[in-house]
Amino acid sequence: MIAAALAVLALTRTGPAADAAALPTTIDVTGGFAIPAPAGVEARVLLDGQDGSLDQVTLADAALVASGVTDADLAALRARLTEALAPVRTRARAVKAGSARGRALLRMLHDTALSRYVLDATPLPRLLQTGEYNCLSSAVLYVIAAEGLLDAPRAMISTYHAFARVTVDGRSVDVETTLAEGFDPDRARLFTRDTVSRLGLADAAGAPPDLSAMAKDAVELPPVALVAGIYGNRAVGLLQRGDHRGAAVALDRAARLGQGAQKARLLGWRGAMLANAGRQLVLAGRASDAVPLFLLGLEGTAGATRTVLLRNLAVAYQHLARAALDAREPRDALRWLEAADRADATLQETVALRALAVSAVAAGEGDARHCGTVPAGAARAECYAQVSTALLDKGSVDQALALARSAAAEAREHVNTRVVMWNGLSARAAGRARAGRGPEAEQDWREAAPWADGPSPTTVERRVADCWMGVARTAHDAGRPEDARAALRRALSLAPDDARLRGNLGSITTNQAIARATAGDCAGARALLADAADSAQRAPEILAHCAHRRVNDAWGRADWMAAAREARFGLRDAPGHAELQQALRGALFNGARALIAEHRCADAAPLLLELEQAGDAAGAANLRRGCPP
Repeated sequence: MIAAALAVLALTRTGPAADAAALPTTIDVTGGFAIPAPAGVEARVLLDGQDGSLDQVTLADAALVASGVTDADLAALRARLTEALAPVRTRARAVKAGSARGRALLRMLHDTALSRYVLDATPLPRLLQTGEYNCLSSAVLYVIAAEGLLDAPRAMISTYHAFARVTVDGRSVDVETTLAEGFDPDRARLFTRDTVSRLGLADAAGAPPDLSAMAKDAVELPPVALVAGIYGNRAVGLLQRGDHRGAAVALDRAARLGQGAQKARLLGWRGAMLANAGRQLVLAGRASDAVPLFLLGLEGTAGATRTVLLRNLAVAYQHLARAALDAREPRDALRWLEAADRADATLQETVALRALAVSAVAAGEGDARHCGTVPAGAARAECYAQVSTALLDKGSVDQALALARSAAAEAREHVNTRVVMWNGLSARAAGRARAGRGPEAEQDWREAAPWADGPSPTTVERRVADCWMGVARTAHDAGRPEDARAALRRALSLAPDDARLRGNLGSITTNQAIARATAGDCAGARALLADAADSAQRAPEILAHCAHRRVNDAWGRADWMAAAREARFGLRDAPGHAELQQALRGALFNGARALIAEHRCADAAPLLLELEQAGDAAGAANLRRGCPP
């Protein structure tokens, strides 16, 4: 497998990529490391392959060197390769030349050397040690094995894939080396969806490529192209492991092997590999590591591959911007987004991310003027909403609500518009409730109701009732019981089944009644208690206390008629109250006695009769002696 399909990391609007003139086309990923000149066998390979063919060095040695084998280990691995291929070649030679021999050679390689397909198994040493292979390493092995057995074994390379081609019976025959049945293949039959998925040939969306079209698109290159491919794939693996120096050397060697049209093809191929390697890093959350790959891939790359590299580079910058936003560094995010625009100005997600970054800057500074740079509509509404939230957190309720209204003017149904309108109005309602401004608080709650996010388990009436409860609490704490009682009555009218409200209203009403009774305002206490059903049990006691106080005041003035009147009212409120009964008898006795002393027996007569009825017949009889018949 040379490289997966070129893919863009985000689904975006298609269009020409922006020119990257403002971007560096190279980047120092080696920390100042100077790429060393080739030496030893590698120098011979590169010198021999500069003309596009290998004349002095065998393909086997070249492939081993490109896989990273050093001069010290080359002889041993060459011997191992020869040993592995010897029986295969011997048995294939015994088969009649032509298609039968080519088919037998492929089958025997799979029976002896190729045991398991692994997407990144490009190096020949890995194949020899483990039997793991991919399309590139299996194609290399087949071409090496076919030398001297089949005519013109050569490499076939497309953007997706590598395979081999030989000439048999006067015609060119493809060899899909990843499959034992791949000689002169019927690709439609062999490459099922499962096979394509197993071989890693599916594109970014999981769809299999058109392998017939791919085969037609493949470029027939000499074996040296396979060597360049091994270098390139090895570089990708090194980059993914973070070995930028090793990757830089491998890419340098791959580029040295290309000439003319072949060089352009190899550069495009390298760019495709780097695009896909970088894409995988971004998907793995390593966008900062992917950027150098994309920038390296841009060097010398043109056409569609360059467009894809630029687009993926822009997406990598978007990921870095998103990470900066997550780290609460919105200005850094804006710088990454500027770089994304320079790479590809057509990506709509950049616009959305920039709106978020500007919104974060505006919220951090509490300055909504930044929002004017954001596109009108939902994006600007989001910006106003974020600043509104920040101001509300700081306690600037009126400013926060003003910006919430600005968000509503931009996009009324935007989710965060609804949130900040609700939060702003409910915060102002709570503040007005605490200040005792009940009607205004109720107005805020009712305005907030349509901004609730979906059906609320708490009705508007319930919220308004709670608001009036807050007004009552404030009034009570400020020593304004009448205002507190009025607020509780309003709350109870909205939530008539709330036992807590009814209890609080009963308590504050009772306390008011007690205060009035203590002050001697029995009529006021009586009116309050009549309005508090929960206080009925305590009413007789409270009113009797009030009446007794008034009786005592009248008694102190020797106003017996007034004392008797207050006692009568008290007994009406608290029938059978012993002290009031005694006070009534005393007031009647003293009042009648005073009248008799003034010879006003006619006026005293009703009092004497009431005194008898009150239980003091003896006293009444004694006083009557002072009034002769």
